[in-house]
Amino acid sequence: MNMLTKLQKVILTLFVFFSILCIIYIFCGELFFPSEGLNDSFRCAPFDATWYRVMEDHSREKISIPVTFDVKRNIPVTIETTIPSYITDKDCIALQSCRQNITFLVDGKEVMHFTGEKSRIHGKTSPAAYIFLPLHESYRNKTLTMISVTDCSYNGMISPIFYGNRSGIWKHIIGMHAFEITMAIILIAAGIACGCAGLYAFKFKMHNLLLVHVGASTVLAAIWLFFNAPIKQLLFPNLSVVSDVPFLALILLPIPISFYLDTLQNNRYQKIYCFIEVYCLMNFMVSGIMFFTDTLEYRECFRFTIVAYVLLIVTSLTTIFIDFKNKDLMNYKVPAFGLLMGYIFGVIQLILYLIQVTTFNGTMMCIALLFIIVTTIIDGIHEYGRKEIDKTNAIHSAQAKSQFLANMSHEIRTPINAILGMDEMILRESTESNIQDYAKDLQRAGQSLLSLINDILDYSKIESNKIELVNVNYELSSLINDSYNMVYMRAKDKNLSLEIDTEKDLPSALYGDEVRIRQILLNLLSNGVKYTPAGKVTLRIFGEKQSDTTFLLKISVKDTGKGIKMDDIPHLFDSFNRVEDSSNHHIEGTGLGLSITKQLVELMGGSITVESEYGVGSNFTVEIPQTIVSTGTLNSLKLHYNRSGSEQGTKDKFVAPQAKILVVDDVLVNLKVVSGLLKETKIQVDTATSGLQCIIKCEEQTYDMIFLDHMMPNMDGIETLAKMQASSKNKNKDTPVIMLTANALAGAKEEYLKLGFTNYLSKPILGAALEEMILNYLPDEKVIKSSSKEYEDEQTTYFINQLQQIIDVSAGLEFCNNDVVFFHELLPAFMDPQMIVKLDELKHEKDRDNYTILITTLYNNAKNIGATALAAELNNIINALSTDDLVYIQDHHTQAMRLYANLIEDLSTVLTLPHPGIQ
Repeated sequence: MNMLTKLQKVILTLFVFFSILCIIYIFCGELFFPSEGLNDSFRCAPFDATWYRVMEDHSREKISIPVTFDVKRNIPVTIETTIPSYITDKDCIALQSCRQNITFLVDGKEVMHFTGEKSRIHGKTSPAAYIFLPLHESYRNKTLTMISVTDCSYNGMISPIFYGNRSGIWKHIIGMHAFEITMAIILIAAGIACGCAGLYAFKFKMHNLLLVHVGASTVLAAIWLFFNAPIKQLLFPNLSVVSDVPFLALILLPIPISFYLDTLQNNRYQKIYCFIEVYCLMNFMVSGIMFFTDTLEYRECFRFTIVAYVLLIVTSLTTIFIDFKNKDLMNYKVPAFGLLMGYIFGVIQLILYLIQVTTFNGTMMCIALLFIIVTTIIDGIHEYGRKEIDKTNAIHSAQAKSQFLANMSHEIRTPINAILGMDEMILRESTESNIQDYAKDLQRAGQSLLSLINDILDYSKIESNKIELVNVNYELSSLINDSYNMVYMRAKDKNLSLEIDTEKDLPSALYGDEVRIRQILLNLLSNGVKYTPAGKVTLRIFGEKQSDTTFLLKISVKDTGKGIKMDDIPHLFDSFNRVEDSSNHHIEGTGLGLSITKQLVELMGGSITVESEYGVGSNFTVEIPQTIVSTGTLNSLKLHYNRSGSEQGTKDKFVAPQAKILVVDDVLVNLKVVSGLLKETKIQVDTATSGLQCIIKCEEQTYDMIFLDHMMPNMDGIETLAKMQASSKNKNKDTPVIMLTANALAGAKEEYLKLGFTNYLSKPILGAALEEMILNYLPDEKVIKSSSKEYEDEQTTYFINQLQQIIDVSAGLEFCNNDVVFFHELLPAFMDPQMIVKLDELKHEKDRDNYTILITTLYNNAKNIGATALAAELNNIINALSTDDLVYIQDHHTQAMRLYANLIEDLSTVLTLPHPGIQ
């Protein structure tokens, strides 16, 4: 925030404060000081008697009313007439006092004297008011003398004089000013409504403060208009006070107008507007001081206010011209037109006010204000419309972004699933040490890529406020063990010591978001290991009991790495920021880990701090409030860890030849990966490539477990499960259903549980995780534990020469990691005549989305087995789909399908031949 903006905030505060002072001044004056109101009946006519001015030498000069005499201040002006013989006791004459003291005499005897000398709070002159002189029949044909005098420039002004009863005269006066009175009331209401609407809109970030500023300006101008109208005399007892109100309103009016202009022009001319605002505040304070010390009255200080209006008009017109020249006027052309029209009518009103004081009418000001209000509201409506369009676009953009991330997650994780799945099969089946080393390197690289994807997806979800905490009861020892074991091998590979230090009195069970705390702990430990070249990383778990049910969990990760420079610490938690990136470029990562950690900690109401000494090491400390579930303490962590650690190396394998599971995935490679990973377990694996096939199979036979993919064409996994549960023929209502998905984000498990899934398994599918999931839900009687690893080596090269005449075998074997058996098993999955039927139907039905999904799937499968000619033809169709080249699709679809059919026929011939070594 720059200095001018801060100054304008101070100015705005003072403006509000001074406005409140004005209200207090009016309230106190009207409530506690004597009434000056000259308060029966609707007769009124101009008083048509002949008037004479009495000169100092007592000579008389005939005059016409109204009239203005050229006399100096404080010089009495005397006029007289003969009271007509038609007057009655219920009649009176009335005229407007122009801040004059007026004395009425009948045949030289004083019958009434009007002055505000004893009733006004401050000032030298009487208030402007309508004076009513009651008449009596005894006054007939007598001389009526009126002597007026004032210490202001209005001396010598005699306003029109009316005759009739009091009610009739008031009706006539109000009728003369009905338009401005009505407009003043309407404008006050409109100004308040604009201000409230502006504040409401600003609160909900729908619009800026333009409506607030124009509302304040309108209210002040309407107050000026209303308090210049004679109706004030009927409402307020002390006229001296209310006569000051128009001047107070005019002094303050330039301030909200200035803010309005500054906001309208996006603070481009903030400096000059700030000067005008300061000048107006100084004018208010100085005028107030001079008024309350009886030095000058507000009307005599008005020339200083005129300076503010001149500055404001000149500045705004100049800046509008500059914006017009710079083509910035298009951003507020409607309000600019309103301002220009408002200025024109405002200047006319000011001239009328200065030359026609006794017959003031605020019509021009009403028109000026209406122009400004209407154009501002029109602009506000347009702006609101633009905001709504932008909001809608933003929502669509966010939805598109979420959909893009989901699709990207699926698209990226699908090949990773194949890579890591096949890599694990290599690790399981290969006995060659060099192949094992290659496979381990490939596994580490795949896991690193997977970690990067998870970070980006998590950051995107946090950024769009879609992260929700899922609190559950959890064992603290389990959380520590799992986190430690996930980092242990990385530390061991770098010859680092990984130590655990826990307090004895830690609660054994807590209530909180275990998944997020595990993620935080893993991020800190992984960072400690990554940035520590030698020495040790120490995990310390401690905390303090804040009440019987609340525990402040503290996690500290200390390393002996190179540390962080003091200048880099403030930027440590910035997104996509890696300190000393030039020296750490060899260390993998996105720079999102600590940013995600900080946001997750704060989302749980906690805090994170860092202490670091450059060249010595760093210590990250996290504090998260948790709820105590168990009164037991964590005394057996070390024993529990030792037991867990020993189990990791001797975990028994198992076989389950009597178990039968169903795996549903629209990508055939994924089905092959799951089948390959479960080869050693002897489990009977049935597969389906769509939600419909899954439902049919579940109505025909019973399975021990079902693995159901999330994103599938036509019917996704969620829809499939819902229809399965609703089907009366379903034989697997009690069968565990595990969700398989590539849209993996931490905390997704709970979302799938709410939808009815038994559990959740993230892609890429790891063999250990898959086996562990199966062990958790398979019936115990179908599981046979085995302590020795079994291999089934099935390799052959017999049919490669025959296949080479049909497809690019080297490309297919490369995709299958040169596993001939796996490649042989992959080919029948590719040969699907129903795919041709489906694609023909979708093309005729013009179902573009599902046609695109299936043609893309066929393209990927063709590329994977080495069917290069078919893959090239399908790739051209995919490109035509992206450019809406319907002619090309129409011409080449049949050719591609014919090519696919011929390929199926040729492959069928080869696969029916005997293949030595393949069972």
